[in-house]
Amino acid sequence: MKHIKIRFATAKEFLDAYWGLLANGGVSVRDDHGLREGESVTLDITLESTGTHQRLRGQVARCTLQDDKPVEAVVAFYPGEPHEVLLSAAWAELESRPPRRHARLPVDSTVSIRLLNGSAETTGRLMDVSASGMCIRTEEAEEELPLSGGEKVMVVTELGTAHGVVRWRKPAELGVEFDGTPFPEGLVFPSSNS
Repeated sequence: MKHIKIRFATAKEFLDAYWGLLANGGVSVRDDHGLREGESVTLDITLESTGTHQRLRGQVARCTLQDDKPVEAVVAFYPGEPHEVLLSAAWAELESRPPRRHARLPVDSTVSIRLLNGSAETTGRLMDVSASGMCIRTEEAEEELPLSGGEKVMVVTELGTAHGVVRWRKPAELGVEFDGTPFPEGLVFPSSNS
């Protein structure tokens, strides 16, 4: 397995090279290493503008030749590789906001959301979860379910219950930060049980 170090000076440079259409993400790299399609590689990627560094494993999905010499390769990350940390740092730099503290894991599960004061309840789809919170797609539009920032909620899933605070709200979607109550480990880190 080849080991390659890649440095991106800015977030824009990294995002220009990022391949989000690949199932698990990937990155385009200048091929100074004689890579071949199908070859496994380890990439040490540094985003210099933020100091973010990740070591990611993947497989060469495509090589571009010019005058019969490799000039570019697209490396598809293996499933479960934590490339979201780099993406979060890059988007945070472009949007002038702090990066996410924890990687998000995709989930697709029905949940029940209840205001702790008992005034409202709805169902929704848990879209992703991290060690600090979750994103839920609600069936009601924002104007039909008056959940606003700062509201304390209880989220009931098939694996357990979590308490938290609504931190942001968009039409038919909300972000809940856990309030310190442990959330079922099997849901937060589903890959740890496989």
